[in-house]
Amino acid sequence: MRKIIMIAVLLLACSQIAKATHLMGSDMQYTYLGNSKYRITAKIYRDCRGIPMTTPSFVVTAGKNGGTTCGVYTLAIKLRSIRDITPICSTQPKPCSPQNTMLGKLGVEEHIYDTVVDFSVAPLSNFVGNASCEEVNFLLGQCCRNTSITTGPANQEFWTSCTINLANLKSVSPAATNNSPKFSNFPIIVTCCNKPYRYNHGSMDSAEQDSISYRLVPGLRSNTSTPVNYSGSFSEKYPLTAYCPTPGVINCTPKPSLNPPQGFFLDTANGDLVFTPVNCVEVAVVAIEVTEYRKAPTGTWVWIGKSRRDIEIAIRNDCDNNNPPVITGTRKIYACPGDSICYTYTISDTTAKGQSKPDTVSVAWNKGVAGAIFKIKDAKSREKEAVFCWKIPQDIQGQTFNFTITAEDDACPLKNMTIAGVNVYLCDRLAAFKKPQIQSLRIYPQPCTAGQPLWGLKQGSTWEIYDLCGRKMYSGKEAEALFAPTKPGIYLLRSGQSATMIEVIP
Repeated sequence: MRKIIMIAVLLLACSQIAKATHLMGSDMQYTYLGNSKYRITAKIYRDCRGIPMTTPSFVVTAGKNGGTTCGVYTLAIKLRSIRDITPICSTQPKPCSPQNTMLGKLGVEEHIYDTVVDFSVAPLSNFVGNASCEEVNFLLGQCCRNTSITTGPANQEFWTSCTINLANLKSVSPAATNNSPKFSNFPIIVTCCNKPYRYNHGSMDSAEQDSISYRLVPGLRSNTSTPVNYSGSFSEKYPLTAYCPTPGVINCTPKPSLNPPQGFFLDTANGDLVFTPVNCVEVAVVAIEVTEYRKAPTGTWVWIGKSRRDIEIAIRNDCDNNNPPVITGTRKIYACPGDSICYTYTISDTTAKGQSKPDTVSVAWNKGVAGAIFKIKDAKSREKEAVFCWKIPQDIQGQTFNFTITAEDDACPLKNMTIAGVNVYLCDRLAAFKKPQIQSLRIYPQPCTAGQPLWGLKQGSTWEIYDLCGRKMYSGKEAEALFAPTKPGIYLLRSGQSATMIEVIP
């Protein structure tokens, strides 16, 4: 009886998510198949209370900066699979049954479409070799976004996209190809009011390990990349009402480390999304663009591709007696090729006042770092402790790797989930010593005593100390005190165009 009542409350609380419309989100990705061919895959997230999905429109455009000056062409795309991905506990029946049917139950369906495109035949061959047409955009869309969206884009067309930059791929290498990042984590469509929301889409580039950055972008409402219209103070950077110290203000400075988190925050380096929703009847659109960068022979980083994930987030007001899991541990790891590293992550879940029983959390990772190990210390414990370990190969200088940790409680009927991103930055041992000329000098027991000037530095000059991985550890001016690194070893002291190697001996 208790479960039946909880389900009824859940449906009532979330009744604002959809009326007749059905599109909750989508993302696209591409995979290089060889011989100028790519497989384009689109995942569309459907609200099971909305109308059935029909085949979406799929077009390709080309131009500069997202433009369509080189044309807009319609392509074919096929449905491959449908599955229910509603985040409910295992004891509850999946709500989206039968498939692709307008039902009276809250649920989320994932519809996967794909097709193969060929740049050696028209219309895509028209773009190749034309400097004005080599930013190629694939767009997928359908009508319409949910009627009940409260932040502006209700009933507007729904479009999403991915982009291949042929020109920049050629600047990296004449024969260079690319695979887009893959979103390894399900989009969380529903979250709790007045509870911290911490999520990461799990964007992975395991094929080429290109550098990735993230940014908030407006949703799209046309195949020419027209942005949706937001209402009031809402925008792509402030898409919903997050907690701010001043009531009525939504654009305060984000402070994700506070409890509760303040403002609406996206970590542009690892993709973490952090905020505390405070409008308990809000339904909003949040769109994120992932951009890939690769280094050209000139040493310049150029962007080679972009992918979007556009999701709808609905705020629930019926989970005061359940707290989300919390993941504690470093999110930025700095290491060098050949290092063996291990980092521990603690996953806790505080029992809320009035909660009938403490939650037991399950923990997993998205296997974002090949060859690394992620292990739970005690799988039977209610809360968890996990260890990430990696023996780093010697041949991957200067790259960045990323992975995500997912913690999920066993609340019923709807589970709480937290996803955290972790970046592993690898140094380039050679880059630290490419310039300038190095002169060896051994210092016993440290570079200098506090308050003394540094050897060979002119009055007013600045200095920096780096470790052998090229990580800056200290900086200052000649007249300031220099405190030696606390660990013995060899370091690089730089000032202007001169540099000296120093050895700290205990």
